[in-house]
Amino acid sequence: MATEILVGTTSPGTGNHGPNYVCYCKFTAVKTGTVTEFKAYSLASGNVKVAIYADSAGEPGNKITGNDDSQAVTLNQWNTLAIADTPVVNDTVYWLGVNADTDGATSWLSRTGGVRRYKAATYSTFTWPDAAGTGFTSTANYDQALAGWGAAPFPHSTGFIIG
Repeated sequence: MATEILVGTTSPGTGNHGPNYVCYCKFTAVKTGTVTEFKAYSLASGNVKVAIYADSAGEPGNKITGNDDSQAVTLNQWNTLAIADTPVVNDTVYWLGVNADTDGATSWLSRTGGVRRYKAATYSTFTWPDAAGTGFTSTANYDQALAGWGAAPFPHSTGFIIG
């Protein structure tokens, strides 16, 4: 089954995000569906860990799902990463999270309205916390090149049964 973007961006990043920082970016879901894969644009080969968090009054809140396994990424491309099936709802705010072991294993992009929070977090020992916590540095008009992809449900049927 083909997948489509449900939350995040399809714009590749142009700047290197440093290693050993957990980063959360705020995105509004563009469709209702189930995220079945996570995509990250990389400017260098390395390893990443990814997650999806709920919004809490405009800040990253509680973890919805996260993958603590190290996943390899390859330079200069969108990399498809494993994440547990996660329902998302159109027009709902989510925070996509990433931590990387290499400079440029994830990339950032300039985007009007982008919201990013980050803080130091040693990649090798990092696991996704139940709540994102506090103590972040905040940057406006920047995002990580991240997205949750999956299957959106078909539009309502017209009442006809084919078969």
